[in-house]
Amino acid sequence: MGTKYSQKNEDRFKPPPLIVVNNMEVDLQGNPISNPKPVIATTLINKRYQKKSANTAPPPPLETDPSLNPFYDPRVNTPKVNRPKRSIHFVEQGTYIKKAQHLRKKAQIAAWTANSNENKDSDMSEAAGENPNLIALGVKEDLLKPQEPIPDVEWWDAAILVDKYDYSSGVREEHITLYVEHPAPIKPPADAPTPPPQALKMTKKELKKLRKLNRMEAQRERQERILLGLEKPPEAKVKLSNLMRVLGQEAVQDPTQVEKEVRKQMAQRLKNHQLRNEARKLTPQERKAKKKRKLLEDTGLETKVAVYRINDLTDPRKSYKVDINARENHLSGCMLLCPTMNLVIVEGGPKALRRFKKLMLRRIDWNAVAPSDRNETQDPLPLPLPLTDQPLSQENSEASSGTPPPVALPPPPPPPPQPTPDPLPPSSSSDKIEEKKDNKCLVVWEGTVLKHFKNFRFEQCPTEPVARKYLRDHAVESYWDMAKNMKDELLAPTSQQLP
Repeated sequence: MGTKYSQKNEDRFKPPPLIVVNNMEVDLQGNPISNPKPVIATTLINKRYQKKSANTAPPPPLETDPSLNPFYDPRVNTPKVNRPKRSIHFVEQGTYIKKAQHLRKKAQIAAWTANSNENKDSDMSEAAGENPNLIALGVKEDLLKPQEPIPDVEWWDAAILVDKYDYSSGVREEHITLYVEHPAPIKPPADAPTPPPQALKMTKKELKKLRKLNRMEAQRERQERILLGLEKPPEAKVKLSNLMRVLGQEAVQDPTQVEKEVRKQMAQRLKNHQLRNEARKLTPQERKAKKKRKLLEDTGLETKVAVYRINDLTDPRKSYKVDINARENHLSGCMLLCPTMNLVIVEGGPKALRRFKKLMLRRIDWNAVAPSDRNETQDPLPLPLPLTDQPLSQENSEASSGTPPPVALPPPPPPPPQPTPDPLPPSSSSDKIEEKKDNKCLVVWEGTVLKHFKNFRFEQCPTEPVARKYLRDHAVESYWDMAKNMKDELLAPTSQQLP
């Protein structure tokens, strides 16, 4: 059974017999067998040569005889022209669509630019026709953005008004309760980066053990390099305490020279230690850059802002302190001086704002009197005492003896009469002094906003509309309203009440 099965398999896989008829190989059915040429592997330079030889093959001869052409002139030498093969180039999908979109966008930009230029020219021409001083010298690009119109009634006030479209209709007092409505949280303008993975906290004992293992491993590697001859062995650390134990016989032979050498090595080790410490120190430029980097931290994604209100900023010393500290802390904002109210707005990093807040609420004494005001209450300087009239003989005798002449003290002047104080009206100068003593700095608002100022500026505003216009140009007019609407019971504590 096994023999028949193996015999059948041998017959099955046996190649067919080779039959040759008329010098051609045919199969059992008589069909010719085509033997393709075997593909032989060759190098890249041979393939290039074969391709070049195939391209430089002579063109096929013309099938027709040119002498049969009636317009053929044998005197004219016609050059042979080898026309290149025309290949098919396919255009990628979406090519012409992109070109059309680009052309449409370009046309829209050109039309928008032309319209804006026409409007600007027309406005300037109208202003120049009426009054040449009304021509705008320049408007910030941020102000060209379209803004929503101010509604007649704010949405948060409409719920408690009798008529939700009119403030004069009255307020529904039954809707005012002691409950506070918390607004919906708003996402920040930019997402903060993901914090790096926190390292595993280790106890002091574990840190000490890990440090010991690392030092042992480094010492073991150093010893292996010394044994292999890759590093010189370190010199013995000789001190006056281990002098005899390390040197031994050499210290006994010449102790003076050995002590001198040991002191020299100790001084050299101390010098090397100090040089390493100096090399690790930061240069003045690096220290300044590090300090600036700490003050400007966390200002890439969001900016902290603080608004302060000051009753009186006429003292130039106090305004100078505010200005110079804001610039040194790399803060942006402004200091507005107005007869009705003084406002200080600062923007920057959290550390810089903490330092500036300590300056405004602790370090500056806002009730301090200027030197010009203090001179009025000080006593006048004492005049030089006059010399007494002594006879000439006595003066000559004292001069010959070398002793100075005696000086007689003048009699004290009689005290001036004290006038009885009259009752002063409420608008007298004493009330002004009391109001000046109540000068204080108040924190109006602190929060996180986008940056509105490029640097810190000092602005003198003669009227309130001028101050409002300056803040409106920087899109922070609400700061003025918040500072103006502060109530007495909501005022922040003064510098004397701070801890």
